[in-house]
Amino acid sequence: MGRVAGARAGFFLIMLFFIQCKKEYSYEGGVADFTIVGVGGNCTSTLSGSYHTGVALNQSNTVQLQVDVISAGKFSLQTNSIDGMFFSTSGSFSDTGIQTLTLAGNGIPAKPGDFSFTPGLPPACDFIVTVTDSQAVVSNYTLTGAPNACENFQVNGQYTIGKDLTPENFVAINVNVGALGDYAIHTETQNGISFSASGTFTKTGPQIINLMGSGNPAQPGHLIFTPKGDNGSACTFDITVQNSGPPATYVIESGQNLCIGSAAGAYTAGTPLTAANTYTLRVYVAELGYFTIATKAVNGVYFYYSGNFTTKDVQTVTLQGYGTPTAIGDFTLTPEIIGPAPLGGTACDFTLAVK
Repeated sequence: MGRVAGARAGFFLIMLFFIQCKKEYSYEGGVADFTIVGVGGNCTSTLSGSYHTGVALNQSNTVQLQVDVISAGKFSLQTNSIDGMFFSTSGSFSDTGIQTLTLAGNGIPAKPGDFSFTPGLPPACDFIVTVTDSQAVVSNYTLTGAPNACENFQVNGQYTIGKDLTPENFVAINVNVGALGDYAIHTETQNGISFSASGTFTKTGPQIINLMGSGNPAQPGHLIFTPKGDNGSACTFDITVQNSGPPATYVIESGQNLCIGSAAGAYTAGTPLTAANTYTLRVYVAELGYFTIATKAVNGVYFYYSGNFTTKDVQTVTLQGYGTPTAIGDFTLTPEIIGPAPLGGTACDFTLAVK
């Protein structure tokens, strides 16, 4: 909702003011200096969740604000309180530049209407929350692939330790809508990050929902998230967090898309993998640096390794296996480079026999 200056002399003069609401907080361990980005008095924001009189806000009720971090450090940010609600967050910035903050909604709306929230003391930008008098009907929908792996999910953005997630970090999942209404889908928080989406379905049938990421990964690793709908439907998807620092330049060697390598250990349905369950593959390293190779979870198991190449040319990498095989049979897993891969050779396949 932009604001337009009044008409003069038969033409409109439109002025866009980039509002920078400067906040500065001092803590032991550092000072965060940042500004909130906005246009024409409106914060650059994304509001999530449904707002109804007498219904307590929950984890689906958030607002994402764009901020420009001048110096890293700890911070705490809260809006004004109006109609029984406010939004707040706290944490620390590890880097400078444009980033996204997710403020959690708190409270119970008292009456319907449009309410203006300001993150910080004036002068500041604002965002509008619309509260309706009655709660909308929850949609009847299913996460495609439930209760197993989310079908054809797509992970977007890079996930690196110490880097705040941005609007580029989201996971697209497929849903099948049987009846119109509101929806709220969210994951648990793992390694400092989570994913969520909310809104209203206006048509039935198959469609795609983008689960927006928030938070800051604390350490490298391979994570399996479980998005759950407010109607109980759930599935799983994988995210791999890579090390920070200069990335290596390398390729995974293969022949006719098949990995040059071998598996070790026994694979039995219902038996958890141990340190003996590995897959060793061959790579060619052109430039030294950090690297991460991982597979998606297939039949309840995945393989992963993150490290640092200290020598060049042909060498081997041993991926550690995790999880518990769920069924007997032959299953195809695909180790792939996580992060930049300028030389190609990003992935290969191998067959894992489970007894």
